[in-house]
Amino acid sequence: MFRPYARYFDFRGRSCRSEYWMYTLFLVSVSLVLLILSGAFDVFLLEDPYAGADLEDVGMLGLVWLVFMLFSLIPSLAVTVRRFHDIGMSGWAYVGLALFSLVPLIGLLGSLAIFVITVLPSKEGDNQWGENPRGFGDSYHSNMRDDYRTGGGVRYR
Repeated sequence: MFRPYARYFDFRGRSCRSEYWMYTLFLVSVSLVLLILSGAFDVFLLEDPYAGADLEDVGMLGLVWLVFMLFSLIPSLAVTVRRFHDIGMSGWAYVGLALFSLVPLIGLLGSLAIFVITVLPSKEGDNQWGENPRGFGDSYHSNMRDDYRTGGGVRYR
């Protein structure tokens, strides 16, 4: 959950699904709590939403949320790039999809593509971006194949 903060500027390597999604859950949870406590959603409950929507209504917790999100921007980008690496795609594919998602209306397809890619399972073994973050690299699989070939990995009753 906090590992992306420890790897703040690390865009190299790979991140497994659990690292990415636990960080995303943490980010969304903290954001919701801070925004609810700050009253930022109260603007949507007003009769005329443009009447009282200014920074004074959001308050100090809204400012804390803004600082938190700015602090979390680089780790969010880094963990997503590492997640793309984990499934065998370049981080530049993420940049391209993120820019495509800014296009009105059709940008939803870019956001959907990013979601689908982050849900995909890791590529087995090592790839050009490093070892499998789950610890099952090429040597693990080759040792397992050798065990089964020699009968060491198969137990007969």
